[in-house]
Amino acid sequence: MDPLLKLVHLLQDDSVTTDEKLRQVCVQTQLAIPRANRVSLWNFNREKTEIVCLMCFDKVSNEYSSQQVLSQTDFPQYFAKILEEQVVMASDARNFSATKCFNQSYFEPLDIYSLLDFVLHKDFQPTGILCCESVGQKVNWTQEDVESLRMLSTMTSYFFG
Repeated sequence: MDPLLKLVHLLQDDSVTTDEKLRQVCVQTQLAIPRANRVSLWNFNREKTEIVCLMCFDKVSNEYSSQQVLSQTDFPQYFAKILEEQVVMASDARNFSATKCFNQSYFEPLDIYSLLDFVLHKDFQPTGILCCESVGQKVNWTQEDVESLRMLSTMTSYFFG
């Protein structure tokens, strides 16, 4: 089944727990964008000054994690870019102006080289981020990757926005 359709069915299923829905957002996004071997779902605080990881799926280790917090104070270039443009496409994330701020504390320890993020919305206001990352190597994201992430983010926004 197509990852987007599978995600829609899972998110609408009242018998599926919230935790499992969060996991499936990450898994189905990874299946739709296979060169993203780390996918996470983040939630903005009310002031848009922090994002909290609701769920992260690392395909390489097949592990899930959550609760990491990233602050606008620490990463102002990234917050400005994602809130202004709604998408960040950084195939060379360690050298991209809006994302190189993550190098020491996030990219290098996690071996991340590429990032593709899209904002989730509710009532036309940013509420979170669906994040795709490439661990271990750079990835040249395609327009198809961006469109897939846009559709997945829109679907996810209906349920978690």
